[in-house]
Amino acid sequence: MNGVRTFDFNEAAAFLKVDRTTALSLAGPGQLPGAKIGRAWLFLKSDVVAYLEREIAAAAVTPSLDTRSSFS
Repeated sequence: MNGVRTFDFNEAAAFLKVDRTTALSLAGPGQLPGAKIGRAWLFLKSDVVAYLEREIAAAAVTPSLDTRSSFS
């Protein structure tokens, strides 16, 4: 075994803690890197982790859309 860990579609969605439809909407246009082999999707764990790290980093630099003041 070469040590490369892969996820199927359900495993990738579970790892990201999102619904299958959300994972599909990310994988289809290529936001979440993966390969569709036949009728099945396959994802490298390292790619799924990298996607999550990018999303976390982007959320950290994006200002909140909540315009309510916490001092109200």
